[in-house]
Amino acid sequence: MLALFADLAHAAGGGPVAYLGCGPGYVTAHLNDVGIEAFGADLSPIARSPGQAMVSRRTDNVFSM
Repeated sequence: MLALFADLAHAAGGGPVAYLGCGPGYVTAHLNDVGIEAFGADLSPIARSPGQAMVSRRTDNVFSM
């Protein structure tokens, strides 16, 4: 399913893609890894914190709201 979404996003120009409710940012990081300009936002600092360091190493694309 994620590969299909990435293919559709590439076909539409590659982003930017906003992932609201992204949790720890693993999907956002994957989308960035495959060339999609993506960023995520989540209300919960608890949901966000596990992936924050991982995503921040690559991009600064996971935000709190």
